[in-house]
Amino acid sequence: MCVTLAEPSRGRRRWPWLSRPLRWLAGGTGAFLRVLLIAWFSLAIYYSPLPWRWLRLSLSLAFLAFACWAWWWKRRPRVSLAFAAVCLVVFALWTRIEPSHDRPWRPEVAVMPRAFIDGDRVRITGVRDFGYRSRNDFTERFEEREVSPSHLIGLDFYVSFFTAGPVGHTFVSFLFDDAPRSASRSKPGRRWARVSSRSRRSSSSSS
Repeated sequence: MCVTLAEPSRGRRRWPWLSRPLRWLAGGTGAFLRVLLIAWFSLAIYYSPLPWRWLRLSLSLAFLAFACWAWWWKRRPRVSLAFAAVCLVVFALWTRIEPSHDRPWRPEVAVMPRAFIDGDRVRITGVRDFGYRSRNDFTERFEEREVSPSHLIGLDFYVSFFTAGPVGHTFVSFLFDDAPRSASRSKPGRRWARVSSRSRRSSSSSS
């Protein structure tokens, strides 16, 4: 009687040295995503429209502490469900934040321009025509203009970089043959913040 023993599967012996690095990679990727998620929710709470800074800071730190406790110290299903519920509540509240222009704008961008279209005539109010002596020394002057799109003879596109890297404001300048040149930019002239702009919803307009 001849008995043939089956050879062990070659697939199990193939690249055994990769198992540990792959586990490390998966663990590191998971930890990074957790940190990223916790950081976003913490910043979303801190930069929320709540009126008091101390309250926003306290809630943000409380969420941060609870998230670390739930994910790294108290890893239980109920705690994980509670953490997920808190995240859903924060995200739901964040999506309900309405963009608003009721903010402490700089004087030169505190007036929102408006356009009223009547056929081929466009009346623009709140056009800024300041007299600048320096960045913070200027004479405020807003005026009203009326232009005709049929008299548009040129367009210029500009990019103004106000920090290192590819970050800046874009401008479109309209040239008419019967009216002064007018320019519009895509964002209000408010100081730009890298962190807060990614953690809250804001509105954009032309000025």
